[in-house]
Amino acid sequence: EHPLVFAVNGNKVSLPASEVDPSVTLNDFIRRNTKFSGTKLSCGEGGCGACAVDLSRKDFRTGETTHISVNSCLRPLASMDGWAVTTTEGLGGPKKRFSPHSRTYRWFQWTPMRLLYARNGNDGLF
Repeated sequence: EHPLVFAVNGNKVSLPASEVDPSVTLNDFIRRNTKFSGTKLSCGEGGCGACAVDLSRKDFRTGETTHISVNSCLRPLASMDGWAVTTTEGLGGPKKRFSPHSRTYRWFQWTPMRLLYARNGNDGLF
């Protein structure tokens, strides 16, 4: 049996495939099984962006690394084999410089909130 292998902020995770509950989301796993609490669960429908994470993996045909932003509340844990997950804690901070894609990711993560405030006439908040 092939295990489910992926990484969260550079930490390798290997789970027996037979023990992965198909109803568990990536968000459930991150919140319950890692020390990373920056990935939130708010709406549970993928609309608010609080659960957004970066997924990346190497395309073996081109050799390039592909990055996609996903809502971890909608992504099944069972679909994570071979992916590297970057949460808000993995983007950088005072001791670790922000990567180029983290600046874009942080902008997209806050965009729904900015649009909500702007739509309601609260454009002075940001």
